[in-house]
Amino acid sequence: MMIQLSHGCHVAAEQIAEVTVSDYGNITVRTKGGVGHSVSNDYGDRSGYSTRDRLIAEINAARKNAA
Repeated sequence: MMIQLSHGCHVAAEQIAEVTVSDYGNITVRTKGGVGHSVSNDYGDRSGYSTRDRLIAEINAARKNAA
């Protein structure tokens, strides 16, 4: 299953290695190949943590469905 990271940018859930939030609230999704993708916060999420939690839930659900 593909996870939408931004407009026009989708990554297969099984290729995602980590999701991080910087001290400034910037979200980065890094693939197993080492490529980092910047992700915008969901509307109203100033810290980035709610967006991170949503992405992780989507990634875990996709991996569970693929198993």
